[in-house]
Amino acid sequence: MHTTTRPPTITILCSRFWPERYGGVEERLWNVANFLVSHGCDVEVLTENNLDVVPEESLGPNFRIRRYPKFRPGRLWRWYYGAQMLWWLRVLRAHAPKQFVWATDPTMAVAALALGHHKRLIYNPADCVGGMIDICRTHPNITSLHLNRTLSTFDRLAYRWSRWVMVSSENVRSQFSRFYHPRASVEVCPHGVVVPEAGPDRAAARSSLGLPAHGFVAGFVGRLDGCKGVDYLIRAIKLSNFGPDDRVLIAGDGPDAARLRAIAREQNVESAIVWAGRVASPAAAYAAMDVLVLPSVFEAFGLVLLEAMAAGIPCMARAADGHNVLNAARQIIKDGETGFVTDSTDPQSLADSLAWLKGHPEARAAMGERAREYARSQTWDRLIERYFEVIEGLRPRTSLDLQANERPLAIAKPANIS
Repeated sequence: MHTTTRPPTITILCSRFWPERYGGVEERLWNVANFLVSHGCDVEVLTENNLDVVPEESLGPNFRIRRYPKFRPGRLWRWYYGAQMLWWLRVLRAHAPKQFVWATDPTMAVAALALGHHKRLIYNPADCVGGMIDICRTHPNITSLHLNRTLSTFDRLAYRWSRWVMVSSENVRSQFSRFYHPRASVEVCPHGVVVPEAGPDRAAARSSLGLPAHGFVAGFVGRLDGCKGVDYLIRAIKLSNFGPDDRVLIAGDGPDAARLRAIAREQNVESAIVWAGRVASPAAAYAAMDVLVLPSVFEAFGLVLLEAMAAGIPCMARAADGHNVLNAARQIIKDGETGFVTDSTDPQSLADSLAWLKGHPEARAAMGERAREYARSQTWDRLIERYFEVIEGLRPRTSLDLQANERPLAIAKPANIS
């Protein structure tokens, strides 16, 4: 265990940060920054000013945000990632980090390496670029993950030369090893979750989403993107024993929406699907469900699974097979206890599991309780403690023995953040 005479300063580099909301990456960074502050660290965030808000802001005595004019490649659009790396070089020269640099993207990590920060560089990528490129070869319909070799090269350099590499799952660690090369130390620090004391009322949630009060509801929450594999769920509905009051709730929007609606018409299951669009908060969607299904062919972690478990909902996801499906389902779901991990390619497997859950309401409720208990052990506080264990010299105290969830956030989340 290490001690420091002064709280360490951690400079977090990210493309998006509060008040911008986008997805799980931003949620993770917000919680990480808050808990680092609550553990005695001095945190500064360098990010893009995508929302044209104030360039500098203090959220507390040890928590500062510096926003720089949004990156625009201009004439260098053909060399987008190279231009983005140069943008981060300018940012880091304008505001030199005092101590640790926490990079969440290959371009910013390579910029930090170029300026000699490798001995204090923490590389904490959301995904492995090599894995994303490979999954596009297997699934031509996925367009959002098409990335060029420049970014893959930057990703490889950041993985090779950063002092610490921390990823969210064994899935991502194995991808880095497979698509680049093995590295002696790549630490797995899974995401955390906040377990609510009570969620929205089930009847009110179903009514607000246009769902029947009674009946079995399987749900999906997320961006409608080819990598989410929602067509696998739609095909499973065709093979299932759904009754007239049973529904599939699809909460989300995205570029794959039109294709998915066409598949639903082709499979003649349109009447069983409620397309809720993007929801402001997934809490009502979870409350309305009997099970959450995340049929993704590519996920680094799958925070939505943990969020649904925190709401007491059993979960399902496809099994990773190293080729057609790359995800962390088996790291999160305990098959047969907190949900089911189904076959990677056969929708009949998902249909059978849905039918079993529908026919065993007491077992389903017990699964949900076990899922909630598991979520209680996966707190953000636990995640940050893991970060402190990994990063040599970063621990700001001699002990961190408070129980999970007993230490309050140093900074309360502003009211306009859902």
